[in-house]
Amino acid sequence: MAPAHPERALPAIPCGADATAANPLLDPERLSGVEAGTRLQRGIIDASVTVFVNRLSNPIANVTLGRGPGIFPGVGFVAGDYRQRQNIRAINVRGIEAAGEVRSGPWSIRLGASFTDARVVADGVSAALDGLRPAQTPEVILSGGVGWESEGRSASIEIRHVGSQYEDDLNRNLLPGATTIDAFASWPLGDKLQIIARGQNLFDESVTAALNDDGSVERATPRTLWLGLRFSSR
Repeated sequence: MAPAHPERALPAIPCGADATAANPLLDPERLSGVEAGTRLQRGIIDASVTVFVNRLSNPIANVTLGRGPGIFPGVGFVAGDYRQRQNIRAINVRGIEAAGEVRSGPWSIRLGASFTDARVVADGVSAALDGLRPAQTPEVILSGGVGWESEGRSASIEIRHVGSQYEDDLNRNLLPGATTIDAFASWPLGDKLQIIARGQNLFDESVTAALNDDGSVERATPRTLWLGLRFSSR
């Protein structure tokens, strides 16, 4: 049974000094687009390229409607930015993705790249967003890795770079790009048992996830290490 007051089932979302009001009257998003690609497989080489053009209609975004300190509907007192979940007119996206892999014996090398140009189309109360980049949408993502696998043993190292991106809808707070390195290894201890080691963000790169108006910075996952056992009943 639906709640008698649906707006009460959607509480405001605080984020530091900012607050985002819910909206029970949102319309569904609709995606349309085209893409074309090609793939080359020759010997030890496997490579592909894809270009795409998309349009997201009625996307749901956190739209900035005011700035505190002050009292705002649905959230009460706000010291920073007051936002509400709203449908905006559209987001136009175009880009290209490329990936390649080379395998030779137990070794493999992988490379990947993604370049995306995304722009907001907005009017009405969200007109200030028109022509800006959507929040948390990097232009560039690059990745690469080297792997080795032989007789149930494996090891790999991956490097990933995510370019800078805006944290907010008004493109005021720029999150710097970051490069992280991950590693993985497995070694059999018998027919059914393996020891697994994994490391994420090995060099403890400072990855900024959010910048708040009160000056606080939220970090993504710091250096994290796992060690475990994998048992197979086969």
